[in-house]
Amino acid sequence: MESQRFIDGSRHAPLGLGWFSRLCRDPVAWLIAGVTLARVAYLLWLCPYELVEDEAHYWEWSRRLGLSYYSKGPGVAWAIALSTWVLGTSEAAVRMPSVVASAVSTAAVAALARDVSGFRRAGFVAACLFNLAPVFQFTSLLMTIDSPYIACWSVAAWAGWRARSGPGPVAAWGALLGAAVGAGFLFKYTVLLIIPGIVVGWWWSARLGRGHAPPARRVTIGGCLAAMAAFAALSWPVAVWNARQGWPTVRHLLGHLGVRGGDVPVPQAGSGGWSYNPVWTLELVGLQALLLGAVTAVIVGSVAWFMTRGRRTTMGPGGAYLVGCAAPVLVFYLGVTFFTRAEGNWPMAAFPTLLALAGAWILVERGVPGAARSQAPGPRGSRGFAESSWRASVWAGIIFGVLMLRADLLARIPLIGPAIPLGRLLGGREQARHVDELTSQLRRVTGLEPMVVIQHYGQASRVAFYRAGREVVFCASSLNSGRRTQYDYWPDTDLHDAALLGRPGVLIGGLEGQWRRAFERVELIGQVRGESKKDRQAFLGFGYKGYGSSGAGG
Repeated sequence: MESQRFIDGSRHAPLGLGWFSRLCRDPVAWLIAGVTLARVAYLLWLCPYELVEDEAHYWEWSRRLGLSYYSKGPGVAWAIALSTWVLGTSEAAVRMPSVVASAVSTAAVAALARDVSGFRRAGFVAACLFNLAPVFQFTSLLMTIDSPYIACWSVAAWAGWRARSGPGPVAAWGALLGAAVGAGFLFKYTVLLIIPGIVVGWWWSARLGRGHAPPARRVTIGGCLAAMAAFAALSWPVAVWNARQGWPTVRHLLGHLGVRGGDVPVPQAGSGGWSYNPVWTLELVGLQALLLGAVTAVIVGSVAWFMTRGRRTTMGPGGAYLVGCAAPVLVFYLGVTFFTRAEGNWPMAAFPTLLALAGAWILVERGVPGAARSQAPGPRGSRGFAESSWRASVWAGIIFGVLMLRADLLARIPLIGPAIPLGRLLGGREQARHVDELTSQLRRVTGLEPMVVIQHYGQASRVAFYRAGREVVFCASSLNSGRRTQYDYWPDTDLHDAALLGRPGVLIGGLEGQWRRAFERVELIGQVRGESKKDRQAFLGFGYKGYGSSGAGG
């Protein structure tokens, strides 16, 4: 009986020859298929949003393929390049890999919840929760590094559990674990935090499993070697590129963390020594609740249940593994807030395994047939909280998921409109159209081919994507006292190129004095159309004379 496998994690249904038939009857498979097809249709025919700056920048990477890049591995560029090669260059094609990655994440979270609990319905509930969380609704439709990163993290967590609980050879699951971490490393380096998470989960699971479950399988040398080999086979491009370039990615990451040796000034380097702003920590915690929406209550409830009652039951080993996988990434980024401000999406990898735990918890507290016989639900108050938090997650997730598809319409509503950051989602096409008009004017006036130089890398990438011929756009960030960017590493965007001397240019962002160092004459023209930042001005430059070999980006 299915109920006899609930919260055991030691027995799994054999694959058998009827796997396809079972797949067709699996509600998780239908959920994934339905959501994925809906997202594909939306991106192809209904999405009103232009590429955000990060998406456009990764597209810039994809048309200059390399072993790695200044701030990230090559995974996002390779994925976009493959998608645009198959589908052509369009907003939908750029974003399609995120849809695929979200489907993989959903499948992995569902499999993890099912295998840890031994109850198939837990997988379906966990899959629903994953797709109801606003943060994962966002990332499934925007092609940043987050969606593929979460997919790799989730697969690694599932492989880690299977490596210890079976079935199948330990070496095979070790290879999958290493491959998932290696692939994730190509997207986001903090995927390495899953390794201490899995180790903590294994250790804690073994401690709580004594007397409640059959002994977990030992970690074999063969399994470890398979994991390391798979990781090395996928992650080597990052090491090779950085070794050739002097390890700039290390400096970039240190700069993000606000510590010495990075590529930006250190916040704690003043004469007053270390200082801490509690707002940094509170802000990060608050942002997690905002990104998860109503699903926050489900995660909090499931963790509280596990820590108070669940860990002393047959759910103990599995729950310990799921919480253990999430702990290092949460602790790491909470620690970062003691030195600098952290971005809200940084700890998001902690949520997939916690959602798997939540899938089992909701079934336990709701007294679902089979679950109730294997694990007694808690007091009436906890059952009521589980029921209300589940319903709130469903309704809030559906409402938010629908409304976010047309935030441009919501922005027309008084009072609500100003709070919607449409400047990040719209305006790039209009900016590029205005830039093309300005370059045409300069070409007629000077008889020379104008260049387009923009201070911020994201805006430079966005304008490049939406220009009529997708011509090269230059980024002057590092030369105008800003941070280095990937533009400093490409020959065709090198502002030290002597062939550029004497040319006019459309200049966006930065200060007039900074542009005067590089051009013989500079004229302020106000803002380009579609600009959402009031302090970002545009200029016309005449007679490019270069920044000299002593420039910051030289």
